[in-house]
Amino acid sequence: MKFLGLLSLLIILICSIAFVSISEISELTTVLIGLVLAGCCYVLPFFLALSIYSKKRDTEYN
Repeated sequence: MKFLGLLSLLIILICSIAFVSISEISELTTVLIGLVLAGCCYVLPFFLALSIYSKKRDTEYN
């Protein structure tokens, strides 16, 4: 799971570097976009797994 997160972070960094070279926006904006995307890649699967686990636990006890 950690490996997938690191891999997605690497892909995001590569895409953001390509995005900078194409559109020539400031580096700070690209860093912020990369951080937001990386945050989504880490946080969303965590909440998804947590919701699936809580649903499983609720069905087991009921």
